[in-house]
Formats: sequence, structure tokens, C-alpha cells
Amino acid sequence: MRFAAKCAADLLTHFHHPQIPLGLVIVVGHARFRQGEKSHGSLAETAIYCQWFHDTGLLSHLHYARWATGEIDIVALNPTTPKPSWCVEVKWSDRPGNDPKQLRNLVAFAKEHGIPGNPPDDCASMVTTKTLHQWKTVDGVTIEFVPTSLYAYVLGKNLLQRLGNGKPA
Repeated sequence: MRFAAKCAADLLTHFHHPQIPLGLVIVVGHARFRQGEKSHGSLAETAIYCQWFHDTGLLSHLHYARWATGEIDIVALNPTTPKPSWCVEVKWSDRPGNDPKQLRNLVAFAKEHGIPGNPPDDCASMVTTKTLHQWKTVDGVTIEFVPTSLYAYVLGKNLLQRLGNGKPA
């Protein structure tokens, strides 16, 4: 089996286990992966989505948005209306925090659908990054930038807390 395929199979095992919320760290720390490899972005998206798979209550409201000129990785629809309530663009780079052109799709989507955001308590447009953690307003849309590993960790931690309280995930 080719190394990449074997790693992907091994890593997916970790991503699907809710007690290993830092599955992404396993990807990043693996000795055979080199800095800046193109596969990191896809693996980051996989790590985030796999964490969400355990939240069966919200999973049916999560979608991928794509149109002729762009896409958004995760869009949550409000359960009572068919309108987007928040969105996340998963990146494995800090460039979007310094280059507003890379946020063009997210900004356009948030503006078109009236996605709210009142940082730091409620920021409904988010971009995961490699290391950057900040809030920035781009063309009237407030965006929270969060390291992908931190997002995956918090997502897993919150899910485990809900499961531990007997609430359905």
C-alpha cells in the first residue's frame, strides 16, 4: 500500500474517535509529512468534518456551499429556517489573515446571506488557519481566524462535554 493511502487510512481511524479530538496534531506531527505539503489542507478539512460527524443533532444542518465562482467548506443552516446561520472556511495556511483577496468567497457569502457576527462573543464567519488567532473585519464582515488544531480540539471537547451530560450529540 502506498504510504499516503496507508497514512490516510490510519489517520481516519483517529479522526473518527471522539476521544481523540486532536487528530489533526497526529497528521502534523507525522515524520513523513513535510512542511507545506498540499495534502495538509485536505487532511485539515477531513479532521474538522470528522469531528462534526459525532454531533448527530447538528450534522444534518451542515452543508458545503459551491457556486460558479467559489465555495465555502462548512455552512450551518438554521434548523427553523433554510437560511445560513454561520460558516467556516477551513485553511491550512495563515495567508488568508493577511490577504483579504483570499477571503472574497467567505465575505460575499456572509454579506449575501446576512450572516451575523459580534466578536468576540459571537463571530459567525470563521476561517481556520495554521497558527493565526485574531478577529478582523473585511469589507464589513467580521471574521474570526482560529488555528485549525485549536478548532478541532474545542469542537471535540465541547462534544465530549455534551455526551458526558447525557445530552444527545
